[in-house]
Amino acid sequence: MREDAPRIWAVRRAAIASQCQGYYSAETLKLWIGDHMPESFPGKVENNYYVAVLDSKIIGAGAIDLDSGRIDAMCVDPEHIGTGSGKRLMQHLETLAKQEHIKRLHLESSLNAAPFYQACGFTRLEKSQYHSPRGFSMDCILMAKSL
Repeated sequence: MREDAPRIWAVRRAAIASQCQGYYSAETLKLWIGDHMPESFPGKVENNYYVAVLDSKIIGAGAIDLDSGRIDAMCVDPEHIGTGSGKRLMQHLETLAKQEHIKRLHLESSLNAAPFYQACGFTRLEKSQYHSPRGFSMDCILMAKSL
């Protein structure tokens, strides 16, 4: 799946650009989207990412750490938001977690994505700050779901 990294990165960038305006400053969005795919990203994709595919094209992605139950980097191509692709991908990640006997999932939601996660059964815990490895921070909402 390492070869899927450029397409996943493109979906991620498009999702952030289209869905996060109005929730974060232009400066934060620019830093979050980044100018290029980090060298470490293909390794992350290979180890933790799962994708939603339609007509042989990646339209969404998400990561799960099957040791900790942490969900990360959920994104759907803007052309496919609202089609159920994100929910089906989340259901797949939950199935993987259950197979590993994980009892609780947790994540840091962007402000715009919290309603999506609530619709998937997650509960808001508290507001927090996400500290990006690229050197910026942004508001987020800590969320969890018991399985």
